[in-house]
Amino acid sequence: MIIQEPEVRATLDAAVGRIRVAVGAVVLEAPTLMLEAMRASKTYHERSLLSAAQNHLLMFKEPLIAAFGESLRERIEVELAGTATNDYLEPNASETDWSAIGLVAEDEVQGDISFGRIGQFISHECDLELRELSGFTSGLLRHGRADPERNPLRGAVVGWAMHTAIKKVTPDVSIERSLGKQLGSLVASALKPCYTAIIAEMRARGVSAAGLVARPVAESRPGIGRSAVPESPLASWERSRVGTPLASATELPQWETSSWGGVPTPRSPGEDGLPASSADLFERLSRGEVPAAMASQSPLLRTSAQAASDANLTALLRRLNQGITSISGALGQPLTESATPHSSVNLINAHRETLARASGGQLDHMVIDVVSGLFDQIFSDTQVPPEMARAIARLQLPVLRVAMRDPKFFASRRHPVRRFINRVSSLGVAIDDFSRGSGKALLERVHGLIKQIVEGDFEQVELYTSQLQELERFTAEEARAEIGSGPADATLKTKEVEWRQLGRFAEDMRAAFEPLPFEPYLKTFFAQTWAQVIAISSQREGVDSNPARRWRVTGYNLAVSTRPKRSIEERKKFIAGLAPLMAGLKEGMALVDWPQSQRDAFFDKLMIDQAASLKSPPGSDLDHNLLLKRLQSTFRTPLMAADMAEPASSLAPGTVEVRALSFDQTFSAEEARNVGLVMEASVDWNHPVAQAPTPVLGAARDTAMNLPATDPGVESEFPEVTAGSTGPLRTQLAIGLSYHLQLKESWEKVRLAYMSPGRNLFLFRHGVQDRRSISMTARMLDRLCETGRMRPIEMAFLLDRASARVQQQLSGLRSTGGQTGAASA
Repeated sequence: MIIQEPEVRATLDAAVGRIRVAVGAVVLEAPTLMLEAMRASKTYHERSLLSAAQNHLLMFKEPLIAAFGESLRERIEVELAGTATNDYLEPNASETDWSAIGLVAEDEVQGDISFGRIGQFISHECDLELRELSGFTSGLLRHGRADPERNPLRGAVVGWAMHTAIKKVTPDVSIERSLGKQLGSLVASALKPCYTAIIAEMRARGVSAAGLVARPVAESRPGIGRSAVPESPLASWERSRVGTPLASATELPQWETSSWGGVPTPRSPGEDGLPASSADLFERLSRGEVPAAMASQSPLLRTSAQAASDANLTALLRRLNQGITSISGALGQPLTESATPHSSVNLINAHRETLARASGGQLDHMVIDVVSGLFDQIFSDTQVPPEMARAIARLQLPVLRVAMRDPKFFASRRHPVRRFINRVSSLGVAIDDFSRGSGKALLERVHGLIKQIVEGDFEQVELYTSQLQELERFTAEEARAEIGSGPADATLKTKEVEWRQLGRFAEDMRAAFEPLPFEPYLKTFFAQTWAQVIAISSQREGVDSNPARRWRVTGYNLAVSTRPKRSIEERKKFIAGLAPLMAGLKEGMALVDWPQSQRDAFFDKLMIDQAASLKSPPGSDLDHNLLLKRLQSTFRTPLMAADMAEPASSLAPGTVEVRALSFDQTFSAEEARNVGLVMEASVDWNHPVAQAPTPVLGAARDTAMNLPATDPGVESEFPEVTAGSTGPLRTQLAIGLSYHLQLKESWEKVRLAYMSPGRNLFLFRHGVQDRRSISMTARMLDRLCETGRMRPIEMAFLLDRASARVQQQLSGLRSTGGQTGAASA
């Protein structure tokens, strides 16, 4: 059985992760524990073996941990694929005939014993935990009963992975045996609480444990301990005293064949947590509340009949989707004047009766109506270009399949399917012409990605995640290629190296100052502003230049000036050097164009600390001297060489550098011209802002759905964007999207083509025929937003807009006493 369901895979991956962490901790602690074993050894030979094993483990701890993780993952994949050989993992003497006997080398025999010993250690030490865990893994994997021998996390599997890892890093057989013996007992003790934690986590994920049942034993042939024809697990289950033959899917009640089936008979609306209408269901799902009737039927616990029903429904969706290359004429119907602006046909509504018969459950009918309504609203959204609307429309049936299996589709804005559709729509909104250039390339790429979804395993959420990543890569590459046609590209490549140098240096300075006894505002100043002063001076003048050295000395003197003065001579020296120190600080702040408001706030705090240093009692001479030495070492922190800076191409598209800088970058006059840098002085801030273009649905979305923007029940992908906000818009900017910008008299549509690491510089392209570049720092962007001169085109994503209108429509039907087709079905 190859596991493809994301819930099952995620649960197993989490369990495997816990085992790897537990075993890794054992390997790291083992050398110390082996030292105790050496002291307790009674013979010189035993101590020698332990000493050699300990030295080997000290040298190969990390490779051993990595090899164990790889071996464990490989073995579990074999277990899940159904090709595991239990005869090798857990040999049984009763299942051996004379033909199986052969000659093997002594080392191989000893290796098998070593391997078996590790598995036995684990099985004996964790017997109770493994018995309970086997019930949960069997329930997770739908074995039908608790089967310890099919538990992919059992002791024999972990023992095999441990033994394999030891063999990979240990060429000597004697050391291999010694390590196997020592690590086996330690791993067994560590896995006892680990298995308990895995059981608790599976229980928290909603996995139900399968029960233990009597398993019939196949009859044996005379003289040979194996059955003539191995009996299938299903046949064994049906012949047991507890198991009963399963009915075919056609003989099951209608509700049993639902994708959320499991209830013996259909239920009327409102019973046992079943929503009373599609409006009720949609409202609850949007808030993250899964109805009890749906929550009790976890996809992890579907029976084989329900799985067969799911497969039948998926096959039907594939047949309905087959051959559809465009929405117009998808059903062979000519377009009419009454068609929607996108000439789109709602396939879900057109095939509703067929889909309802295939699903059969009341909840399924409601989900069909809700998803159908969502696509009605998508097709009527005039902001989405017709070309993109037709592409998105091909996803109707795949999205319906996902929505019927995963209720989180409605509640989580970060659901991969929602993110993929929203991203496709937003990229389309940013394009003015799809007949050529970047617009044509984007449309072709989107069609190709959607075709792969439609023709692939569209019920698997991972497919949408991979397609979204591919779309992001394509968008980043296209944007970079567009920049490469102008002078901005070379400048940005040079600046990226400088930014990474600065980011690394700032991070090193922050780490060096973290344990030192300074106020937080001073640590921040040294790790950010003054690190930038030192780095920029070193980049322009040279690392060993006099200006670069002077800024390091100035920083050292600033740090010392805030420490308690220990003598009259120190007080005199401080007062005499105060004026030059302040002048140097102001000069350095001007070098990086530090805002005046932040300078004033910094100097206010600094003056208080310097005055207090004249009154504070001095510490010991030892502490004082140690601090001075640490400060000297800190201000000698080297600047990473330019040829060692990580190139931009090595970062994934859209990745924000870990060492992100929280201050603006500086540019020379030539660099500013190359990137089209917009200076604050070039904008008439006193000129009134013109009437902004009407954005796509904004706060009305949350009003329509009765949801506040920060509703804890709804997971938000980005903060809600509102006109005039500073932080939210800056954090939501994405490559390939367009925004409204007013620098002079009128509004202009600009498309984001570049973001620096840390989001300090943003480059936009604008113009239809003559494409030009303009860029701005983060501070400039914030000020444009504060004054209302920059606004997003989309105030909410496509599916959020569609959801708001669907909620309005369904609520209107409910308030007037009308019911949707799902409620009356």
